[in-house]
Amino acid sequence: MEAEEAEAHIAAQLLEWQRLLTTPSAARAALTLVRERLLPWLECAAALDAEATPPDPPPLPEASDPSSIAAASVSALLTELGLEPLYGATFDEYSLCSVGQLAALLPRRLDDLLRGLGLTSTHRERVRDLAHSARPCGASGGAWSAAFLSACRPLHAAHMGCENMGPLLYSLARFLKPRQVLEVGAGYTSVWLLQALHDNDHELSRCHTAARQEGYLVGGVEWVLPDVLEERARDMPSVLHCVDNMAHEHTTAHLVTDIAARLGLSDHLQLHEADAYQLAGKQLRREGGAAARAASTSTSEVDSSEQLDMLWLDFGVGVGGRLDRFLDAWWPRIRPGGFLLVHSTLGNAMTRKWLENIRSRRSMSKGETPTDDGVGDAIGTNFESISFMEPHKKFQSSVSLFQRRPDGWGEPIHTMYP
Repeated sequence: MEAEEAEAHIAAQLLEWQRLLTTPSAARAALTLVRERLLPWLECAAALDAEATPPDPPPLPEASDPSSIAAASVSALLTELGLEPLYGATFDEYSLCSVGQLAALLPRRLDDLLRGLGLTSTHRERVRDLAHSARPCGASGGAWSAAFLSACRPLHAAHMGCENMGPLLYSLARFLKPRQVLEVGAGYTSVWLLQALHDNDHELSRCHTAARQEGYLVGGVEWVLPDVLEERARDMPSVLHCVDNMAHEHTTAHLVTDIAARLGLSDHLQLHEADAYQLAGKQLRREGGAAARAASTSTSEVDSSEQLDMLWLDFGVGVGGRLDRFLDAWWPRIRPGGFLLVHSTLGNAMTRKWLENIRSRRSMSKGETPTDDGVGDAIGTNFESISFMEPHKKFQSSVSLFQRRPDGWGEPIHTMYP
């Protein structure tokens, strides 16, 4: 009976393939999948005895889409489902490390494998459904998955006031697609930015592949800019430079490297253990390789030719114009159209005074053609700004955004109509 059910299921799948494989490129992709992923499993399954214990699975190639659920680790999948303590060691024992190894099996065969591993009926169903889901993943589901949020939890410190800044920065970075980000004050927000860079690179990679193969069309119209995608494909991976002196009483910065590694985000991280004021104006060398990037360094040199797309300041501004002096060095290195974000600017007198000075300079320039003389003398007057405040909080309750808009710069216009 099992063979008959399998035959009927395969016949239905073949009919579905017939419906989908209408182009040569789709047929070639299907043939590659059959050769590289299906045949090894068919050979393995044919050799199994019905009563045999689960075998060591054959190795599988990397998932073709690195942002799919198949690219996640089994450990991350089990963590998301809350099943890691129950079954993690068992999956490890049988070398089942990648969700792709599970996703390559037909549902009935996967159910048999999971039963052999001792999973209950309910747990088998949950693992099977997630392994075969089509949704994307960064840390087995991206920034909104239970696995990601669980990994972030040790980085959260109420004193830092960033519980809502993390998701805000993630959304902003996903929209703007920055390549080079500098964060001064590492911790909870670092992982949100890293996940955004990771998700951006995979989104742009998918768009780039589609544009090159058959065009990225929506309603029959080219929807993307191929030249931009080509340029971004050469620049990957996007990088977050985190600068922190690790001296704050409540710092969680020292945990960032380990959590980035756990979530598979190390390729995007360069952590600099240094004082931000001392590092101002120096280069932040972009190290090669995941291990080198994730390694903490106190003597890194940002290549002046690689301007920053986003600068996020989450540190005490001090007194006596220290913030202005810091921005004297860094503001000119923000790319035209890039953004500076400063935490906690509204609810405390010290930073509010600085912000009001900037606002007054900007309001005086309306109607004029100001020169880009460099926030104080650093920011000049060629910028746009907006501030947000959390109304229920007394401390760490605000953020101000500044966009650098030097003379002659403007956003490109691509179409006549929206």
